[in-house]
Amino acid sequence: MTTPELSSSENPIDTVPNAAKPIKIAVAIAIVLFLFFAHRIFVYTPDDAFITYRYSQNVAEGFGAVFNRNAPPTDRAEGYSCPLFMFLCAFLIKLPLGMDLMVKTKLLGVACGIALLVLAPKLAARLGLPVWAQAGLPVVLSVHSAFVVSSIDGMETMLAMLLTTLAVYHFLLEHEATNRRFPVSALLFALCALNRPEAVLFGLCALGVLLITRKTDKSNTRFGTWAIVFLLPVVGWFLFRKVYYGVWMPNTFYAKHIDLSNALLKGVGYLLRTFFRQVEEKALYGIIGVCWWLLVIVGSVGERIKRGRTMIVPLVVLMQIIFTLRSGGDWMSSWRYMAAVLVLGMVLCFAGLADITDALKTKQATLATGLAAAACIVLIACGLLGQTDFEGKWYPGYHSWASRKFSTDTRTLLQGWMLEKVVRLSDHLNKNIPAGSVVAYSEMGVCPYLSPQIKFLDVRGLADSGIAHLPGTQHEQTGVMDRYEQADTPVGRYLLEERKPDYILFGIRLEKSQAVTNGIVSTSMIENLEILRGAYLPIAAFHNPPEPPGFVDVMGVFKRR
Repeated sequence: MTTPELSSSENPIDTVPNAAKPIKIAVAIAIVLFLFFAHRIFVYTPDDAFITYRYSQNVAEGFGAVFNRNAPPTDRAEGYSCPLFMFLCAFLIKLPLGMDLMVKTKLLGVACGIALLVLAPKLAARLGLPVWAQAGLPVVLSVHSAFVVSSIDGMETMLAMLLTTLAVYHFLLEHEATNRRFPVSALLFALCALNRPEAVLFGLCALGVLLITRKTDKSNTRFGTWAIVFLLPVVGWFLFRKVYYGVWMPNTFYAKHIDLSNALLKGVGYLLRTFFRQVEEKALYGIIGVCWWLLVIVGSVGERIKRGRTMIVPLVVLMQIIFTLRSGGDWMSSWRYMAAVLVLGMVLCFAGLADITDALKTKQATLATGLAAAACIVLIACGLLGQTDFEGKWYPGYHSWASRKFSTDTRTLLQGWMLEKVVRLSDHLNKNIPAGSVVAYSEMGVCPYLSPQIKFLDVRGLADSGIAHLPGTQHEQTGVMDRYEQADTPVGRYLLEERKPDYILFGIRLEKSQAVTNGIVSTSMIENLEILRGAYLPIAAFHNPPEPPGFVDVMGVFKRR
């Protein structure tokens, strides 16, 4: 069914009597549901979020966009890969709101989520989707686990989703402009690229669409103006990166660069995590993922999408798919690498459903109506079922904000789950390690953030360019995976012969029967660990609760001889 193009003064919902009211009700319901589910897991924060926080902290305190304070230029590395969000965090640090940065970023994510629930039906209307789709879209998003987790994970993910959706929405609006005006979409696409490195592909797709549609475009905005507004800040950041960090791409690009075959294998499975994380264990979840993508494809080739500028919607989703396939996805909860285009993907899903129901209307109007209602119910049910992934799992930190008495203190929020152990580690280092010491460690999140006076050497290479570019290393989605405590690996040799850190942190997990029960840990428990051929000796060991049932985690601190 071909939908007529709309003038800038015509609101699509006005073409249907009383259409605005059900959409407003649906948005209100969606916001309530979203806030409920976001509160349920508000405490969850991946360790990687604190890598960006440490950079932001150093920027706010005048040390520059560096991981280690007062480090030489050769040690600089862009380990955050989200410059816009990183500088925004530095600004949030300066805001006297009486709460830690971790809580500020979570509240920012929730605000972005609410804005998206309001924006999503407007985008659907611009594409000519029926009222039932405009109303169903925000409700489905509000219960989708990736939408909820992205809003409270303290990372740049929700900002990326909002900027991407806004950029596409304004790109479509500018098509309907009757007079020349500033190309807002070009600036928004530039902000997308500054917030996530792969998002530069979105703006390039928009440039391509502008070239294709120049003759039929109603807008008087010049192609050259749009290109300048988009490319100027993007190229400027690339040049800054080259001058300041010495490379053209973020350091994480080099640290996480895995083999193509490995990436494709993992990426395909990752793409099926549309509503659920456990697609490898439960075949039904994978089947649901396939069905969702089939609807997205149907919507992408339908009459609503393939005309004029609207082709930007599937193109942006396609670019994110290509990035995900090449990177292999990521390890975090939910669907982070596809989150930036989640709203666009769900719009295409509803477009596919609308195309199918339109085809049925001519013969079976009742069946078409029933199918639309059933599809919305199924999508909502899938979203709700996906929420069960976060029930009863204390270890990753799926706790409500109320369970922490609505604390705005980072240390309080991290108590009682996995990241509490790195809080304990940072306390030990702050008390016993001299300021300015170089500590080699594999987890560059909470611990370095809470120990700003110590220089950390990231053995995974995410925040260290030397490790990231080291030849012969094994790379995975989490970075360089060499055994850094062994001298016969590239990373081990590099530490032993070149970098020579003052301390090395290395942990082991023991069965309960092997470990002490009174909480006191002796260095004798780690004396048999040979760190870099004995070049490092154990000086401290301590219990690192909480651990999985039946095990005890022991962290060893080793000092160079």
